[in-house]
Amino acid sequence: MNVALIPYDPASDWPEVDLSILTGPQIEAPAFPVGVLRDWWGDWCQAAAKGASAPVDYTAAGLLTVAGSLIGNARVVAPRPDWHEPPILWTVLLGAPSAGKSPALDPMSRILDDFEAAAAADHGATVRAHTTETEAAKARRDAWLKGVKAAAKSGSEPPLMPHDAEEPPAPARPRVRLSDTTLEAAAELSAWNPNGLLLFRDELAGWWRGFDRYNGGDGERQFWLQAYGARSYVVDRKTAANPVTIERLAISVLGGVQPDVMSQMLSGEADGFAARFLYAYPEPVKGFSLVAPSADREAAKVFLSRLKALVPLAEHAGASSGPLVCPLDTDAAIAFESWWRDRRSEASETTGLWGGWLGKQGGHALRMALILEHLWWCAAGDMDAPQSVGFEAMNAAIGLIDGWAGPMAKRAFGASAISLEEADATTLARWLRRSCLPVFNSREARRSGDGPGGRLSKPAAMNAACKQLEQAGLIRAIGGRASETAGRQRNDYAVSPTLLKAGES
Repeated sequence: MNVALIPYDPASDWPEVDLSILTGPQIEAPAFPVGVLRDWWGDWCQAAAKGASAPVDYTAAGLLTVAGSLIGNARVVAPRPDWHEPPILWTVLLGAPSAGKSPALDPMSRILDDFEAAAAADHGATVRAHTTETEAAKARRDAWLKGVKAAAKSGSEPPLMPHDAEEPPAPARPRVRLSDTTLEAAAELSAWNPNGLLLFRDELAGWWRGFDRYNGGDGERQFWLQAYGARSYVVDRKTAANPVTIERLAISVLGGVQPDVMSQMLSGEADGFAARFLYAYPEPVKGFSLVAPSADREAAKVFLSRLKALVPLAEHAGASSGPLVCPLDTDAAIAFESWWRDRRSEASETTGLWGGWLGKQGGHALRMALILEHLWWCAAGDMDAPQSVGFEAMNAAIGLIDGWAGPMAKRAFGASAISLEEADATTLARWLRRSCLPVFNSREARRSGDGPGGRLSKPAAMNAACKQLEQAGLIRAIGGRASETAGRQRNDYAVSPTLLKAGES
């Protein structure tokens, strides 16, 4: 039996609707306080961001992270003798693929390219020296073997192999960044670059999801937790007799993540991993212009090279090994103690991702204060590097945590707190708003190249999203059969005029 379509007016009889599904449980993004970077770096970050048509948050957060990685194991900050914090930051730039995350970081990426190229210029001589030493070790081993054979013939005690008969490990090319994030590769590279490294990636999701490759799902995650604290680490290698021993494993992290991926990355979070990150989740910049100021890359490279040239305590005459310890000045210590007492109390009364994040902010504030102190110094032209962290840097870091990093973390966790089904419903609602279609067919939308795409190309995800939007009063099924004949349901839906009008603003 043929089933005729019932005439339907999509503009009639719609209830009041709540459009919050378009945005989710988001917190308004705070503006990055560019003044904490002071004049030169503040202007530079704004120029770099405008040139990329990206939020300055991405460039500024990236600068702080890169600066910290270049200081590396040369410095630590100490609020008291038994509490040391390295200048390591882990920073996530949250935003859609078109938000400008990568372009905002391009100026710093090119500077790091230059640093690695300069460091590699002398690598040829290092390789030749290694080849010479390897052949010398082989010759000493051959001489030792002759002694062993002679001892065996005479029945005497064979000589022990001399230490210098062992072939030295091949030198790695000097690096400031790493791309291979497997545990063994990262450990090898860290051993050859004792000042520390930077994991710099356009997308961090793959790295985050790859923590289950070793030791029943825990080994690699623990490796990175040690890297955050610049702690010692030993890696047993499958292909070599001797383990890789790293006195201070220090790896900063910088990269992007799409908001709808955050819930997957943070699912099952139990060891405070997410609490160690700073989250930059600004509103996207509208529009685009080719006429934009350019950031002075050469000057920035000169200033950042001063950070890279800082030497650890081990290289100061008559000093013991380890980083140079920068204590807090008296007024800085008073300010930090008062602030951290309040924040620690707040963290103890808070649970979940936000509570875990709050509990790490004492260390974050100290790290940012150390970085700011040196970032100001490198652009000021002063001869002597800072030996302590002053009140201005400590106060600026506290303000950065309270006024920017904290609200950004809440915003990031809010976006990640929704389920995948809720995220799909939001994606579909936004697509309908952009498309301005009073009626749509879910099957056609799922298959169309102009459809919402992603997970919504799968029938189950599309059906679940439509169900959520129906419950929210944003769409309603209007039925109908293909070619107005008996057969498969067409899955036509009418769209609320309120949702369509939301796309006009």
